[in-house]
Amino acid sequence: MSNLKEVLMCLLLISVFISPISAANWNVFNANIEHTGIISEASDFTAKTWEINLGSSSVSNPCIYDKIMYLGTEEGKVYAINLDDGSIEWDFETDDSVESSPVVNNKVLYIGSNDGHLYAINTENGKQKWKFKVNEDINTAPAVTDDNVYLATSSGTLYSITDDGDKKWEFDLGDSVSSSPVVANDTIFVGSNNSKIYAIDLEGHEKWSYTSGDSVESSPAVYNDSIYVGSNDGNVYCLDQGNGDVKWKYDIGQSISSSATIDSFDNNLFIGSDDGNLTCLDTRNGAFKWSYVTGGPVKSTASLLGDDKIVFSSEDGGVYILNKYTGIEDWAYNPCKYIFNSKISTSPVIYGDGVYFINERGYVYSIDSDKHHGPQSVFDYYLIGLGIAVVAIIVCGRVLYKRKFKGE
Repeated sequence: MSNLKEVLMCLLLISVFISPISAANWNVFNANIEHTGIISEASDFTAKTWEINLGSSSVSNPCIYDKIMYLGTEEGKVYAINLDDGSIEWDFETDDSVESSPVVNNKVLYIGSNDGHLYAINTENGKQKWKFKVNEDINTAPAVTDDNVYLATSSGTLYSITDDGDKKWEFDLGDSVSSSPVVANDTIFVGSNNSKIYAIDLEGHEKWSYTSGDSVESSPAVYNDSIYVGSNDGNVYCLDQGNGDVKWKYDIGQSISSSATIDSFDNNLFIGSDDGNLTCLDTRNGAFKWSYVTGGPVKSTASLLGDDKIVFSSEDGGVYILNKYTGIEDWAYNPCKYIFNSKISTSPVIYGDGVYFINERGYVYSIDSDKHHGPQSVFDYYLIGLGIAVVAIIVCGRVLYKRKFKGE
C-alpha cells in the first residue's frame, strides 16, 4: 500500500509540473525568453469578451501572468488587468511615459520608463520593490533570468542588473536601441540602430557582431543554433548563433521593425513589415511560403494560436487570425471602424482562446478567437449616432429647402 501511495504521489507531482496551465503564462515579450511566440494553451480558462478604456495610448506590448495582464501607457502608468472581466487590479505610476514592455518573473514585474528608471514591482500588490536609474529613456523589454536582468536603453547602453537592483556591468551598443535583448545559451543577442546585431557573453564581452544594411529595430528570436532577426534594410536574416555567419537572408523589400515568431513544429517563421504584410518563410532555408496583406504597416509581432492559427495586429486597426499553413484569413476584428479607426502597433497576447490587445486610443480588448466574437465596441454606437445626425441634417435641410421654395 505504501508503494502505491508513493507512485500516486509521484504521478501527482509530475502532473503539476507538466500541466499546460502552469506553462500558459505569456510573461515576457513574444511569449518566452527565446522570443519564439508560443506557449502551451491554458485549458482551464474560458475567454470572455470585454472592452475597457485606460484613457491613454499605449505602445507597450502586454504580458500575462496568473490570468492578469500587465502593460504600460503613454501617461506613465503600469496596469494590472484581470482577464476575466477587464477590471483593474492595481496601477503603478512612473514620472514619464512607459513604452517598455513588461516581463514577469517569480511574481516580480520588470518594466522601464522614460523617466530613466527600470522598476521592479510586486505583482501581488503593485508596490515597488526597487528601481534602477539609467538617466535614459527605456523603450525596450528587459530580458530576465532567475538572477539577472538585461536592459537595453534608447541611447544604446546594455546593462546587466542583479535581481536586487545592483549594476554588474554595462556595454556600449554604438547607437540608439529599439530592439529588445534575448538570452540563450549564456549569450545576449540584441540589435542596434548602428545596423549591427550583437552577441555578448554574460560577463559583458562581445562574442561577435554582424552588420546589416540598416538599423535593426527588430528583436532577435532564437531557435536551435540560429538567430532570426529583421532589419530596416528589408531583409530577414538567419545567423549562426555561434559566430554570426549568415545562413540565409530573405529580402522582403520594406523596413522591418516587427520581430520574428518561430513555429518550431512546422519550420515556419512569421514576420511583419511596413508594407502591411505578414510573411511566412521556411526557417531552414528562408524559402517563401505565403504572405497576407493588411491595410497598414505591421509593426506588431505575431503569436501562435493553438495548433494551426497565427494572430497579429496591423496599424490599419485590425487584429487578424490566419491559418498558419496557408495564410488564409480565419477571422478579423476591428473595433474602431472608418473615421474612428485607431492604429494597433502593439502585439496581441494569448491565454487559452482569449486574444488581448490595446490600440493607440487606449482601449483594451478581450476577444474570443474560437467563437469569433468580440465586444460591442463603443465606436459602433458612435457610428450609429453619427448616422442618425447625418440623416437628421439631410431631413432638416430638405424641409427648409421646401419651405423656402414654397415661400417663393
